Formats: sequence, structure tokens, C-alpha cells
Amino acid sequence: MRTRALRIGGRLDLYVTRLFLSSYATAFFVVVGLYFILDFTTFIDDYLEPMKDGTPKPTLLIVRYYLLSVPFLFLQVAPFVTLVASLFTVSKLLKFNETVAATRGGRVDAMNAPVVITSLGAFEVKAGAPIVVPPSVGTLFVGTAHRELISNKTKNESAEVITLSLTFDHRVVNGAGAAAFANEIKKQVEKFEIPSAKMSKTSTEKR
Repeated sequence: MRTRALRIGGRLDLYVTRLFLSSYATAFFVVVGLYFILDFTTFIDDYLEPMKDGTPKPTLLIVRYYLLSVPFLFLQVAPFVTLVASLFTVSKLLKFNETVAATRGGRVDAMNAPVVITSLGAFEVKAGAPIVVPPSVGTLFVGTAHRELISNKTKNESAEVITLSLTFDHRVVNGAGAAAFANEIKKQVEKFEIPSAKMSKTSTEKR
């Protein structure tokens, strides 16, 4: 029977490690910062009290004291920080999996992340290449309405068209989900009709 060694150091391992280290650093600096603030406010009177010769205590000496206390503080809060960082990492991974599950099924609208819509129709821009600006996961560009020749079986017809360009973050949305979202927007635009005065009057009477 042939056994295979477990490979460590792949993309997933590096991603989880990077996510954990960032969460650990954030939690550690928050805990240390809170400790320094509470300790400084508690002993501020002692720090402001002058020395025996009447000179004020050097600020550099106080800063050095807190810097030297970081290693000892690390030994005390390391277990708690590790627990908090692990919880943050797991919560981020679970949230990412929920987002991926929704987008893999073509449900871009089911994500808890914004999609930016930009239009330069007022400047008569027909097409453009939008960029994704975090924290959004996609940007939809809407061009100005213009006329083009559309092939209709045996002849070409002039039709009014607009250009839709969708740029998305491929780490969250795959091509199938983005294509389904763009196709749904296309269908809704093509079916859209401006309500006539008669329809508006009928709707008002029903109310």
C-alpha cells in the first residue's frame, strides 16, 4: 500500500496562514493598545510628578518602559489573542464560503457586498472598461444609447442599443455567476417599458 505525504505550503495553506496572521496582529495590537491606554491613565499622576532634582521625567524614558514591557505582556495575553484570532479567521472563512456558494449558483444579487453602477451616458460615452473599487465586488458600466446596424436574418436593421460592461472580482464571483447577472440585467432592460398615461390612470383608480 502506497502512502502519500500531506503537502503543506500550497495556496490554501498560505491563504489561511496569511489570514490568521493578519487577525492575530490586529487582535494583539488592540489588546496591547488598550493596556497601554489604561495603564497610562492610571499612573499619569506619577509620570507628571517631577523627579527629586525638580526636572520633569523624560518622555523617552516612559516610552522605553512601555516598549520593554511588550514581551512580558505578550506572554500574558498570547493565549487569549490566539483564541480571538482563530475565531476571526474562522468567521471570515465561513463568510467567504457563503458568498462563493451564492455566486457559484449565479446569484450575484444574493451577496452581502455592493455592486457599483456607473453611467457616462450624459457625456455620450458608448463603451468603457470599469474597474472594481473595494469593498464592492463588481462594477457595471452603462453606456449612452446610440443606434447601430443589427443583423436580422437576411437584412440589417438600425436599432437603438446601449453597451453594458461588467468587471468583477474573480476571487469572489466566477464567470458563470457574472454572466448570469449581466444577462438578467440585459433582459430587464430590453423588457422595460415607460408606463403610459392611461396605465398610470388605471393604476391610480385601482388604488
